[in-house]
Amino acid sequence: MIKNYFLALVVLSVILLTGHPLWAEPPAVSNENSTSPVARVILTVADESLLSSQIDGRIKKIYVRDGDRFKKGDTLVTIDCAIYKAQQKKINAEYIAAKYNLEAQKRLKKLRTGSTIKLNNAIANQAKAQAEMEIIAVTLKMCSIKAPFNGVLVSRKTYNQQYISKGEPILEIIDDSTIEAHLIVPSSWLLWLKKETQFSFNLEETNKNYIANVSHIGVKVDSASQTVTIKGAIKGNNPELRVGMGGYATFSHAP
Repeated sequence: MIKNYFLALVVLSVILLTGHPLWAEPPAVSNENSTSPVARVILTVADESLLSSQIDGRIKKIYVRDGDRFKKGDTLVTIDCAIYKAQQKKINAEYIAAKYNLEAQKRLKKLRTGSTIKLNNAIANQAKAQAEMEIIAVTLKMCSIKAPFNGVLVSRKTYNQQYISKGEPILEIIDDSTIEAHLIVPSSWLLWLKKETQFSFNLEETNKNYIANVSHIGVKVDSASQTVTIKGAIKGNNPELRVGMGGYATFSHAP
């Protein structure tokens, strides 16, 4: 009891002497008495993807490491497709057999010794073999995973020689050529917040100020929190910016 009493006195003394609470933090959003609305800002990118395999198989090689840059169309991963290539040979042989059978049935039909049913079956079998050839051709293209855009590898989710299942994530990639400011603000701000509205923000990681214009305003208001998402286009060339950096934005020109 005495120990708790003295602890309370110490805390109270610190608050009285400094005028601030011990663990003061900036507000997530502005209050009614604030002259300039303030909101938390996080840096994001427009394009990001979690690449996964479209087929079952063993990873033959991953060509990039964390932080490596690549261009659109570059091969990032190859999967061992020996079994699919063997299936392709089998399907090609079946297609040739179906083709020869169809030609034979057509000749018999001209000689009026063939059956219409057999001819129709031969036509259907060739069409089926053709479709299987197209399917295996598409499957073989899935044996390599190519970059959908210019970007950088964030992280690898698996390893070389590891067996993966269809849909299993392999690489997390982003296009960091354009970094945006992402904010969640009170929906009441929509009374004055418009596209091209200018705001400034300070990042904790760089301790520098930046200028941005609102480039996107969310079409939906979250009914539970009464907030809306906005994005801002950052002005200038800022090579020090990284995805995930955070800070606080100030809208000094708000009414």
